[in-house]
Amino acid sequence: MLAVNEAGPLAHRFGSPAEQTESVTFAEASGAERETDGEQGRPGIAEIEGVITSATLRLHPLPQARRWVGRSVRTPAGVAELVEQAVAQSLEPSAIEVDLPGAAEGTVAVLLEGDASSVDGRSAKLAQVWGAEAVQVEQGPPWWGRYPFRSGDVAVRISVRPEGLQAVTYALRDLCGAPVPLRGSAGLGTVHAVLPAGLPARRVRDIVDGVEQVLLARGGRVVVVSAPPALASELEMAEPRDLF
Repeated sequence: MLAVNEAGPLAHRFGSPAEQTESVTFAEASGAERETDGEQGRPGIAEIEGVITSATLRLHPLPQARRWVGRSVRTPAGVAELVEQAVAQSLEPSAIEVDLPGAAEGTVAVLLEGDASSVDGRSAKLAQVWGAEAVQVEQGPPWWGRYPFRSGDVAVRISVRPEGLQAVTYALRDLCGAPVPLRGSAGLGTVHAVLPAGLPARRVRDIVDGVEQVLLARGGRVVVVSAPPALASELEMAEPRDLF
């Protein structure tokens, strides 16, 4: 996780792994060992050319109580509305995640943590705002913290300000010709989407280019994070810019 600075749902509250890392020790190709604490107390993990061998991390106490509040949703517009309502309540959520499995019904889920009485009050407040369809549970949904793609799928990571996520999601749907599975941190604007199976490299590049055009005015970024080996090689050879 540190090598790629990959973050899960709790990034909404705690940031990326690099932001919780005081220092790292790594071995260079020559075998020499080095240590870095980066700038402003954060290791420059992305710039490390070597293998991380150890790290000093900041720890946080486990919460006394955890509760997920979920609400079913079908469209990107519905996701945007639910996220906006959750953020407006100043609930100090630990995570705000979305799972939209293509054309099927999806879920927006908010994780609330803290002492028991605080969690009770905040979860009840959000459930009231979201209405009778809201569900409160003590365990996260099965998809929580998991990628929506598997080995062999073509998937992209989209990063944009949360308010721009709706427009980008609809653009991706139009470019692919159908709704695509999408999952990730709706509260941060970072999600993964799975493209239709069997697309040639040229079609994948066209879709990525189209999403990039939508992201230009919104300060976002799209990158291919998964593809079958043969397709990945085609994309890297045919496209001068860094798709991966």
